[in-house]
Amino acid sequence: MYKVLSVLSNLTAEGLIYSDCFDLSNKSNFRSVLWGTDASSKPSYGFMTFDWIGSSTSDTLNPDIEVILPPVSKINGVWQYYINNSRTIKNNGWSISVAGSTDAEIKRAATVMDYFFSPEGIVVQNYGILQNVDLKNKYVGPAGNEWPRFDSWILNATNTFAAGDISRFLRDWEGSMLPAVGYPKQIGFEYQSTSERGFKGWSLLKDSTTNFPSYTGDGLKGDNPNYYTLTPPSFSFTPRQNESLAETTSLETNDISEFMFNVVRYKTLGNAPSGATVAKTYKEYLDYFKKNGLDTYVTTYQAAFNNK
Repeated sequence: MYKVLSVLSNLTAEGLIYSDCFDLSNKSNFRSVLWGTDASSKPSYGFMTFDWIGSSTSDTLNPDIEVILPPVSKINGVWQYYINNSRTIKNNGWSISVAGSTDAEIKRAATVMDYFFSPEGIVVQNYGILQNVDLKNKYVGPAGNEWPRFDSWILNATNTFAAGDISRFLRDWEGSMLPAVGYPKQIGFEYQSTSERGFKGWSLLKDSTTNFPSYTGDGLKGDNPNYYTLTPPSFSFTPRQNESLAETTSLETNDISEFMFNVVRYKTLGNAPSGATVAKTYKEYLDYFKKNGLDTYVTTYQAAFNNK
């Protein structure tokens, strides 16, 4: 990780990373600012992102966007095109507090949850309210699968209010795709908002030798047999393990993040402000974490992992 931060620090020193991103108080949508202004009177060129192809290649955002292959890198001891496609299994979801609730109230709450796993509820969560979805004239995806079809209002409103990002529009304006709600996710919504360049980009990646690790832990073999093993999204700790972690360090997550971030901002340039802690060597970096309980963290998390 320290090597990665050091490389980013070198890129920063060369001016290849947009410096406004380092201002944590700046909440701008940099993708829209840098990528979506090519046709404006004051364009800001030069932006790369790693994101879903559908929303990234939206004609509304920028009609000149191109999908490219990742650079060839040495990953797990093997030179390859590589995209870390396997994503952590999300652990957020619904729950019911039974304290002070009657059986009738609990069953009613469970009925609401069950709805989102019903055929109708799945459509509502993936595509929005039924009045804006065509269930008869279905959309046919690239593999021949059929999906509920968005009507023109949703697609037009997505371009107007969410720069072509249909996921964001459905969450912010329709109340669908709620992240903390359990429901079967479908890909049909993504297909329908993908531009022709987006589909060409998918073909470029699909027909290349790019390594896409899977949820099953498969990938090009290399130095580390555990490289593709997914880490659990959460760990179950015993009361004593929780106490041990709480006693280990007084550092907040923000303190650790800023310490790592300082390597990127200041290591190569050497322009750290007074009072900023910058690990100029890996030893300084490692000593910081060891001083703040790294060994206890490793032991505790390993024990919890072994009991998964």
